[in-house]
Amino acid sequence: MNDTNLYMVFGLIILAGLVIFLIPATIWLRTHGKKKKMTPEQRIKALQSEAYVNEFVNMTNYGNSNADPGHAWNHDHW
Repeated sequence: MNDTNLYMVFGLIILAGLVIFLIPATIWLRTHGKKKKMTPEQRIKALQSEAYVNEFVNMTNYGNSNADPGHAWNHDHW
């Protein structure tokens, strides 16, 4: 086994460990994290940006278009 393979194996082990650690940590933080109170201004701003994103999604073909399901994935510009 040469060095490159060894590094690859260690890299994979580290990556797997990170993933295995991060998923429960994220879930725990989401369930136990402090809820941030928004000021009315912040809430309005958040709702506006969400509405803007939704509008963009509807305008483009990235929404749930029944005419061409999965259209976004067929492009090679990723």
